[in-house]
Amino acid sequence: MAKVCQACRGRCCRYVAIEIDTPEDFEDFQNIRWYCAHKNVWVFMDDDEWHVAFDTPCEYLGEDHLCTTYETRPDVCRNHKFGECDYFLDGEFDLELRSMDEVDEYLRKRFPKKFLKRPQRMKR
Repeated sequence: MAKVCQACRGRCCRYVAIEIDTPEDFEDFQNIRWYCAHKNVWVFMDDDEWHVAFDTPCEYLGEDHLCTTYETRPDVCRNHKFGECDYFLDGEFDLELRSMDEVDEYLRKRFPKKFLKRPQRMKR
């Protein structure tokens, strides 16, 4: 198992994801747009479950991509099933939205009549 963690560079230890309510209508997606407007924050859907994710590595991820507190790691880590991790899934979720523009593109397809074209945002 340690070799797999080193090979994938500890992908599961580089972000935190929290399940959120499934967005059901156009208005629900305003929060998704807001999440994706922030740096290092994105939203994904997998197996009909929606999550907001924050790209921030675990403080205890070692240089060798292994856990430096393995014996006392939190239950969330302890219960993480080998073989169901990002390495084997290849980081592919059913849907990933990583920017407000990606959310808007998704909304145009999902709610073509509802989506109002927004004015172009100023480039930084």
